[in-house]
Amino acid sequence: MKMLKELKWEAILTGVLYILLGIVALVIPETMQKTLGYLIGIVLIVAGLVSIICYLLRDARENYYHNEFVFGILGIVLGAVVLYKVEIVISLIPFILGVLVLCSGCSKLQDAIDLKRLDYGSWLGLLIVAAINIILGVVLIYNPFKAAILLFRVLGVVLILSGAGDCFSTIYFARKLRRFKQEQDALDSTFEEVDPKEQN
Repeated sequence: MKMLKELKWEAILTGVLYILLGIVALVIPETMQKTLGYLIGIVLIVAGLVSIICYLLRDARENYYHNEFVFGILGIVLGAVVLYKVEIVISLIPFILGVLVLCSGCSKLQDAIDLKRLDYGSWLGLLIVAAINIILGVVLIYNPFKAAILLFRVLGVVLILSGAGDCFSTIYFARKLRRFKQEQDALDSTFEEVDPKEQN
């Protein structure tokens, strides 16, 4: 359950980040277009440095099977490449974000299928959110927009919808999963209370 909570908050924070980026892209698309590439490069470098620092601070016996150092180096290298070739990265941003939104939609689709398999009748709403995300992701990947400003405005709307969908679906699915676990625990405790001798 601890891992599920961590994944839940990670998904919610990602959704909030999508919403914030979407608002920036929608309100000031020119600024978004110019700065997002640099922002991605800086974030990659900072994340790489954090990974390396975490690796160095952790006890060596706990570092076995951990790849923070490698990921840190890769992050720094990728960040440097992004800053050096920022124009190319900016041109790829719609495609990259489209892939992320598409993956998010596929993840929601899996959640909807899981709810259906758990026999919860309210899985249809999550399925609709998943379908919307998948469609929006495909639109961004295909990128039919010629004007860059229009593209980033559409990108802003997509990110806001995707982020809101992420937050909604994560909270919704977590509640359903928690309720299902409570029902299972209650059922297990009922079986434990039954004394086999009394049945005989």
